[in-house]
Amino acid sequence: MLKCPINYVGNKYSLLNQLLPLLPETNNFVDLFGGSFTLGINKDSDNLYYNEYDPKLFKLIKYLCEVDEEKFLLEVEDVIEKFSLNKYDKDSFNKFRSYYNEGRQSELYLFVLLCFSYNHQIRFNSSGKFNTPHGTGTTHFSSKMKENFISFNRGAKEKNIIFSNKDFANVDIADFPEDSIFYCDPPYLISLATYNENGVWNPTREKQLLQFLDDVSSDCKRFALSNVVEHKGKQNKILLDWIDQRGYHCHSIEKKYKSQKTHKNKNTTREVLVTNY
Repeated sequence: MLKCPINYVGNKYSLLNQLLPLLPETNNFVDLFGGSFTLGINKDSDNLYYNEYDPKLFKLIKYLCEVDEEKFLLEVEDVIEKFSLNKYDKDSFNKFRSYYNEGRQSELYLFVLLCFSYNHQIRFNSSGKFNTPHGTGTTHFSSKMKENFISFNRGAKEKNIIFSNKDFANVDIADFPEDSIFYCDPPYLISLATYNENGVWNPTREKQLLQFLDDVSSDCKRFALSNVVEHKGKQNKILLDWIDQRGYHCHSIEKKYKSQKTHKNKNTTREVLVTNY
């Protein structure tokens, strides 16, 4: 399995062995909320469509897919040496982060920042400034990150990837061939993640996406939706009612969340894959 070298919140790497068998073969696979491209890049389809709304994430993933491997690795090491970055020196990291935020926002610099950030997580504030803290004592450009980049980059170059940077609502379903499968892994309405800290995803957007998927179905195309129907005692009533009313298929996905190790059943998270096939 190919694994993106960055740690994007909500990536599906640990669930690939459950999700991929539920996604039929197709010549055209559309990863509509592409994120780190963890699932899409592991589909064996003639055409892979990577769509991501966040422009910084979109540019970074496209860059990691297309950059020259040897040149990239040399440049990463040069930046690390130039800014004296390591997993113990918080001050050097903060200086480099400021350097990046002051207008030098290249994809190379963003990747290096992620190498030394807490949990390798990508996070920007409302002003567009990278604000993940230093992963003191834990994160660096490890041999594992290097291996993940090499396999991800080589794997991407063996595939035909069509990149787009759009809001899902602006994607024209009619532009895609009849055998297309639209895979959606949107922000989850009832759970908070760094990509939704500012309330970008709300009930209105949830309903808009569900209507989009109805339109996919009406156009005789297939979809698969990853989501959560229950989380910490809350239910996604909008999603549950939609599944029930439309008669779509709901597959349970087994995932252990950290909160479930020490809490009772009231905090159980139920993850699902909803399909129209």
